[in-house]
Amino acid sequence: MMRLELPYTFLRPSFFMQNLNTTHQMDIQKNQDLFIPAGKAKLVLLIHAILAKLPQFVS
Repeated sequence: MMRLELPYTFLRPSFFMQNLNTTHQMDIQKNQDLFIPAGKAKLVLLIHAILAKLPQFVS
């Protein structure tokens, strides 16, 4: 895509919103906090159903 100079966006999901009421639910309820070992990285929260609807390009 870059070589063809087509517009593009790379998505790198780092966290899914569904994790808040599954994997991390007990920790949030017990501690009223969410710990994610991400250092100072920015966190991108995505909903997997929306991500699945995005067009996919496979080379």
